[in-house]
Amino acid sequence: MYCDNKGGPPPRQRSKRVALQYERIQANGPRKVRYLTVDIDLLHPPHEDVAHPVILELYDFALPPNLIIMDRETGKMHALWELDNPVWFDPNKPWPRPVKLLKAVQSGLAKEFRHVGADRSSNGFLVKNPFHPRHEVQSLREQPYRLSDFVGHIDLSYSTVNDDGQGRNRSLFNALVRWAKIHRDEFSDLGRFEMALLGEAHDLNQQFDVALPQAEVRSTTRSVARYVWTRWDGRRRGVLTFDPACSIGERQRQGGLHVSNLRRTRTVDRLNAAYIALSATGACTQQALADASGVSLRSVKRYWHVVVGSATVKVATGVRENVTPQYQVRSLRSLRAYVRHDPTVLWQSQESDALLAA
Repeated sequence: MYCDNKGGPPPRQRSKRVALQYERIQANGPRKVRYLTVDIDLLHPPHEDVAHPVILELYDFALPPNLIIMDRETGKMHALWELDNPVWFDPNKPWPRPVKLLKAVQSGLAKEFRHVGADRSSNGFLVKNPFHPRHEVQSLREQPYRLSDFVGHIDLSYSTVNDDGQGRNRSLFNALVRWAKIHRDEFSDLGRFEMALLGEAHDLNQQFDVALPQAEVRSTTRSVARYVWTRWDGRRRGVLTFDPACSIGERQRQGGLHVSNLRRTRTVDRLNAAYIALSATGACTQQALADASGVSLRSVKRYWHVVVGSATVKVATGVRENVTPQYQVRSLRSLRAYVRHDPTVLWQSQESDALLAA
């Protein structure tokens, strides 16, 4: 469980027993969301005789949160809505419908309470620890919610930040890298290139619902400009040459086929070498070939006909001719077909001629 103290070192993963001693803890797992969270940063130190305005707003909401965790000194708080069925998702795969609804509900809740200081850019990774003595906890509802309960009560068309779900910094970085690689050759020196990139960064930053601080924009711009100018040479790395218009999916597919073919060729070469060595000492079995080559018996069975066909052809009389046929020789019928396929192979012995004529 990740945890930290506000204003202290970055979050670290610790055991649950240790994490409960920190001010902030991880609310959801990396792929499972059970709590919808809203971070409300309205500074309003609580008083005994005055009700907190945010708590009044949460009480009046049609779907009050299950938990309110408030800082006793500042009055800032986290509101948590518990789901009866957690939503599972993989950040590396397209979002299914439940995940899309989850994201819409999360952003809709942030919009619902933005007039009382809800942070629309919060990712909900860490929340105030309800067991920490610095925090006060209130429970407005015990029964968890279904995700469909929020439909009709909040604006589900709202997006927290137009950042493609990656975060503002990462979205800005990716967009600047794409722009820099396209326009780098239009500039003669790094200074002008960085100034143009900074202007592009400011335009992109204005497209966010909550703009990044100017210091972060300048820092990201400087890093991208220096990297693209000094280290990027405009070429794509790799042993395969792709059409620039080729999609990433197609590149991955062709790369996978290339690696698969390389592995197959290397396996067959190992089996061929072991098969020739074993054949010189006597009969070669599949198990003996697996032991000698270090290849699994399953792979030996799969490539057995390839190995026998590409190694030496043993004629029934014991006469052995070294050939490298393109045809798989597994039977007498295959042997006849092979000789017709490649007549340059010399079968001069009388026993071989009699075998082929049979």
